Amino acid sequence: MLNELAAHYQIAPATLSNWNRQFQERAAEIFRQGPSDSERQVGDIDPLYMIDVVDDYIHIYNTLRPHASLGELTPNAVCQQQSTVRAA
Repeated sequence: MLNELAAHYQIAPATLSNWNRQFQERAAEIFRQGPSDSERQVGDIDPLYMIDVVDDYIHIYNTLRPHASLGELTPNAVCQQQSTVRAA
């Protein structure tokens, strides 16, 4: 699973393992500390609105916006091509 995930995101498996280790080591500390000063400054923005904006961005990024590094395809189109090739 680690190798498949690393290949999907085009990063080294060792890098993914390090990120995972760092998160596990620091997650409790990060959540215990709460938001930083800069995060508190956006406190007047509705969290549900922020989620909607981020969700829309992710949708556009993955389904509508072509990427030069992917041969002017969207990430979803590349995933569909790879799924088709693997199924064949």
